[in-house]
Amino acid sequence: MLRGTLPHLRAKLHPALKNNAMNIPVRTPLALLVVGPLLLATSSCNALYFKALEQVGLHARDILVERVVETREVQVEAQEQFQTAFEAFQDVTGFEGGKIEDYYNRIKSEYDRSVDRAEDVSGKIDGVEVASERMFSDWGKDIAKISNKDLQRQAEKMKSDSEERYEDLIKKMRSAESKMEPVLTAFQDRVLYIKSNLNHAAINSLEGTLGEIEGDVADLIADMRASIEEADEFIAELNSPEA
Repeated sequence: MLRGTLPHLRAKLHPALKNNAMNIPVRTPLALLVVGPLLLATSSCNALYFKALEQVGLHARDILVERVVETREVQVEAQEQFQTAFEAFQDVTGFEGGKIEDYYNRIKSEYDRSVDRAEDVSGKIDGVEVASERMFSDWGKDIAKISNKDLQRQAEKMKSDSEERYEDLIKKMRSAESKMEPVLTAFQDRVLYIKSNLNHAAINSLEGTLGEIEGDVADLIADMRASIEEADEFIAELNSPEA
């Protein structure tokens, strides 16, 4: 999985890596600015975290929607960043003069930003999974309390349909996530190569290798786009009056 390899990749070029452990939503309610840090020490705090959110009016479904929205947003940012980074590598191959260090610094900076965006994506997807588990668990408990069998069957059908839609969503999210690792590795290889060979020939030699990763970058961006579209549909369905 990407989550296990990103810290290793980043450590080679940027040792000050920070892991995003618990993934608090960006738009955290004001009340949680006080209670949130106290609830995130370990994974066992998830139940307390959700309970605190519910006390300020955010129930399990709202939390899931919020996290899917946030994941969609960071995927858009990651998609744009990977495209920008690839274009930076392409620009470097046209080097004809000037300070070689400037070109190295540029591609290293774009690589670092790409790693940051990839970490954001992985962390947000983790948060979606935690929220979905809570939502479907709570939903199942509520259904079990319905005494009218017809209503109970209808509720179970709705839950089953939503679970299927969620599975489609998380598969696409994880698929896009998995495409980031090989692209990052390819970017890193080229950054390290230039770092160890700061001369004109090393920079110009990249031109012959970029074609090898162009398809990977295109596949990554396509998967990101598919995941973003799936998130849009999932959000719309959960927010519909029938849901």
